[in-house]
Formats: sequence, C-alpha cells, structure tokens
Amino acid sequence: MKKIYYVGILTSLIFFSCKENKGSNQKEKVEITEIVEKISIEAIINIPKDFSKSYDIKQEEDISYGEVKRIQLRITIPNGLDKVTVENNIKHSVIESYKKVKPDGISILVYENGDNIESAFSVAKGDFAPNGKWEDIKNGVSLENYKLNIVLNEPYFKPKETTPEKNASVILFKSEEYNRTKKAFVKANSVPLSNSAREWTDDKIIVKVPNNTKGKIIDIYKEKIIGGSEIIRYKVEVKYKGKTYEGWLHSDEIKK
Repeated sequence: MKKIYYVGILTSLIFFSCKENKGSNQKEKVEITEIVEKISIEAIINIPKDFSKSYDIKQEEDISYGEVKRIQLRITIPNGLDKVTVENNIKHSVIESYKKVKPDGISILVYENGDNIESAFSVAKGDFAPNGKWEDIKNGVSLENYKLNIVLNEPYFKPKETTPEKNASVILFKSEEYNRTKKAFVKANSVPLSNSAREWTDDKIIVKVPNNTKGKIIDIYKEKIIGGSEIIRYKVEVKYKGKTYEGWLHSDEIKK
C-alpha cells in the first residue's frame, strides 16, 4: 500500500500602495509587493499533537554521496500496531531526523521487534524525498517539493498464527516428500531430523522417525524473510528404538 503526503504552503502577501498628492509636494512612502513563503517540516508531515512514539532507532546511517546528504534509519516497533499508528511512527521519525541535520533525503526502514534489521524491511518503509521519489534526491531542492511516500507490508498486519511453545508436547508428521528418482512429491512415512535449523541435506540428517512419533519442543528458530513472512523451525526431543534424539524439523511437520 502506498500513500503520498502532499505539501501545504503558507503564503502571506503583503502589499503596500503608494499615492502621490498632486496638490502638494508631499509624497507617501512607496513599498513594493513582497511575497513571503513560510514552510516547515510539520506543514508537510502532519501527526496528532498527542501522538506518542512507540519505535526505537536501532541504526542510523549516513548514506550521502558528493554534496547530497542522505540519512537512513532502521527502527523497530512492537507487534500489533494498526496501519495509522505505524504511519505516524514513520512520520515522527522523519520529522525528528530532519530537524537534526536537514538532509536532502531520509529513508526509514521499519521492523518488528526481534526481526533481523540487516534484511529487507518487514513492516514498512518511508521515503522522504523530492516528489516522494528516492531517485529524485539532489542538493538544493526546496522543501515545498518534498513528499513522504510510505509502503506498508501487509503480513505484519495479519493475525499471527498460534504456534507451539517451548516444552510443548507434539506429534511429528510429514505428509509428503520429494522423490529425486520420480522427480515428484510422494507420500511420506517418516520425519527427518536435522542437526541444523536451516539445512536438511543427507549429511545433516540425524535420524528419520516414523510419522506420529511423539516429541517435545526444546528450542525454536524464527526468521523473517523478504515480504514479511516468517519461517519457524522447531528443535524436538524424541525417543526412537531405545535412543533419545534431538533435531530440527519444519513447522509444518508438527501435527495440528
């Protein structure tokens, strides 16, 4: 979702006329027309006066080049904020950043608390630039030509799926697996446990346990990916053929 906030300009026109009294040599002072333009960052970006920010600045980076001054902020917010509140947090961060150094462009990348801020934004981003376009940034552009362009990432605003917690008892089940010989997915009868939360290659597989094996979650791995989606992996403890194994599996390999 994209939103563009347009500039409002307060222009005051002061006009003084002059007259010359033909009946006398006395002349009134002559003043020329003067146009005074007054604009502030608050005139461009409006937020409620009683707004209280709920973000933390995790990283502030100077990404200037030549004489063009550009600033990028990476901020985090809690889970569960609505779209208006997220937008107001972006607006607030832009206003405060602009007041500090008055750069030619400001980029705000928004993440949910706990997300990897070195990845693509997971909640939203805002670009404060001429015409709202990052590519239009250059030195000396009047503030009246600036717009704030906000893009929201929809997955953040969707209800979070309830997932098992640490120490929960679960049943392992894998519905299908890829058969390299047939080059197709076939029915699976077992669940592979890996010693890595990110790899299930043959050299990483610890054991394959039958479907419907009972286990206990002992650790949880979460990672946000591009687009705001989240992958979840569980480390489980299971008993199989008289031995105890601990390994990682995919979230969809737990029977709901």
